[in-house]
Amino acid sequence: MRTFDVIVVGGGHAGVEAAQVAARMGMKTALVTGFVDTIAIPPCNPAIGGPGKTQLVMEIDALGGLMGRVTNESYIQARVLNKGKGPAVWSQRAQIDKDIYPANMRKRLMNTDNLEIIQGLAVDLLTENNRVVGVKLEYGDEILAKATVLTTGTFMKGKIYISAWSKEAGRWGEFPSYGISDALKRLGLQILRFNTGTTPRLDGRTIDWDRLEIQPGEEGITFSFFEAPNPPGYKPVYITRTTKRTMDIVRMHIHLTASRASDMVKIGPRYCPSIEEKAVWFPDRNSHIIFLEPVGLNTEEIYPNGLAISLPVEIQELVVRSIPGLEDAEIVRPGYTIDYDLIAPHQLHPSMKVKGIEGLFSAGQINGTTGYEEAAAQGIIAGINAALYVRGEKPLVLSREDAYIGVLIDELTTHPIREPYRMLTSRSEYRLVLRQDNAAFRLSRIAYDLGILTEDEYKLVKERQELIEKAKEKLKKTYLNKEHFDFLKGKTSAYQVLKRPEVHADDLIEYVPEISHLDNQGKLTLEIDVKYEGYIKRDLSLINEAKKLSQLGIPEDINYDEVPNLSREGRDYLKEFKPATLGQASQIPGVSSGDVVALMLYLKRIKGLE
Repeated sequence: MRTFDVIVVGGGHAGVEAAQVAARMGMKTALVTGFVDTIAIPPCNPAIGGPGKTQLVMEIDALGGLMGRVTNESYIQARVLNKGKGPAVWSQRAQIDKDIYPANMRKRLMNTDNLEIIQGLAVDLLTENNRVVGVKLEYGDEILAKATVLTTGTFMKGKIYISAWSKEAGRWGEFPSYGISDALKRLGLQILRFNTGTTPRLDGRTIDWDRLEIQPGEEGITFSFFEAPNPPGYKPVYITRTTKRTMDIVRMHIHLTASRASDMVKIGPRYCPSIEEKAVWFPDRNSHIIFLEPVGLNTEEIYPNGLAISLPVEIQELVVRSIPGLEDAEIVRPGYTIDYDLIAPHQLHPSMKVKGIEGLFSAGQINGTTGYEEAAAQGIIAGINAALYVRGEKPLVLSREDAYIGVLIDELTTHPIREPYRMLTSRSEYRLVLRQDNAAFRLSRIAYDLGILTEDEYKLVKERQELIEKAKEKLKKTYLNKEHFDFLKGKTSAYQVLKRPEVHADDLIEYVPEISHLDNQGKLTLEIDVKYEGYIKRDLSLINEAKKLSQLGIPEDINYDEVPNLSREGRDYLKEFKPATLGQASQIPGVSSGDVVALMLYLKRIKGLE
């Protein structure tokens, strides 16, 4: 019988972050996984990042996580999304190689001191007096630890479906876990069940690429403050769209989808709908965008993002071949849906420790989230706090003001969850402050103080921060006039000049040489801090005001469709719950703080309070 400080059950994106950070904090750590070769694989789309998600990746990186570093050495295409909008919602997204990413992650884990990887399915929790003291493996071994972190993903009583056909599995081709779910029930925890789905994989050799729109990548994009990008190669993404024939085929066979033809649980992710759900939710719309994403450099497989489906395979083939460029496409792996058990996350503390049970933490999809980034974010917090728990120290709790991770955990732990949770930029009321470019400045001191980041890594953060501040001070002290820029009518500080939308940091290097000492990320931070200084202050003021105005009444006949800037999710929940006050609206699960601010502004306007 082996003994550890921390056991992490599950080697997905939450598990690897939890295990490596606990080990780096000096804990003797065991990572228990059903199959070592599938550690950190991307079982759905081969991508990291996106709106709200890259912010999480950069915060994980700032806290000493691996996701951003491994993405930098594994991506084969990357772009910046939402460039046409404000910097609060700029988000990078990378296509990762599905084989290189997990291989790089495994290599890092195997080179981590204090970390042992153990292959085997955990089938039970070992308990003593309402305390979890370890796990039992399928082949009879028992492993003891002072803290156990569950990161089981979709494996707890997982079951996959294609139409009426079903099979018990944690993922396609992998065994599910049964004992852990039953053990949690014995401990008195509420267990929920959600579903999620994936697309068929296509043979790229059978796609007519000449008919499709290419979406090239961009160079120099980084997902880590500490390690420069070093991609192993490049493949582009292509774009196509569904047609009327596509959607007619789906609608004609809608009764055969897994949600109708089987006993599958019906609760799935709102923000990643299947093609069948699109047919029902948008009956008058036939054109839906499909991104044909490369899966890796050494395979011809293609992931058609936007085409999640659980219809019979022969119908999947008809659907695929009704799409321009895919008329002769061959399906390599069929799309399917999976349902699985999870812990109702309101039973967790913000530290990710399970309430009322000593020694037990959980992170990732087991807590009702969807997405690799959401899982990894919970994983690093759970790993840090498992280590602090073993040390007998105060847990790390990030607030909504600190990080997107704080927003994520706050919303999971304070409201009952009704569907898989996905991070969105709109969920953060502080999104102009909590940007991807300044994550290291916000959070790296925490990781340094905990002994996760090295002296050299933290020094790098401080040096860049000091360079940015020096550039700001020089901008304020440097004055320009019409001789420098035609649009200037009088003597103006370079700081004020940089606030103009057409002026960029590089335009001022001649007059403020301190800017030349910044890399591209540093220049971006400098520009955003200067250009949006007023908006950042205004946003903070609005949030404080929203708290004061929680008693503001909401008319019974309000038309939420007329309220600008509400998220679709928030609008749906407001219509359903019909809150009487702004304060009540803020307590509705699914109504973000951003929705509350939007509603507050609308109510003030119609009540003449502006």
